[in-house]
Amino acid sequence: MLVGQVRMNAVEAIVPPAEADAQGEQLQPAEGLALHLVASTVNHACEPNCALQSGLALAEIRGWAVLQALRPLAEGEEVSIEYVGRGADRHDELLEQWGFDCACRHCG
Repeated sequence: MLVGQVRMNAVEAIVPPAEADAQGEQLQPAEGLALHLVASTVNHACEPNCALQSGLALAEIRGWAVLQALRPLAEGEEVSIEYVGRGADRHDELLEQWGFDCACRHCG
């Protein structure tokens, strides 16, 4: 059950490396998943009104998720983000990864 919750609600996180390791070699960023109390509950829309940035990738606010409005939002309007890019396989990826059959004009 826990694995399913993580799979359905986690967001991508990229942690930037330190400047260099002890031997002076440049390190690669670490990629993984993060669960955020609010950001992990935001629904998908193929035409989202917000964008999500993982605070893990932002050195000044490590561990936070930032939702940024892409346009002015009306009071009471649902906040939405884009789970997947705008490629041709968007519909299949939404169905396979998140279990819903999007029927919007982009996917339908």
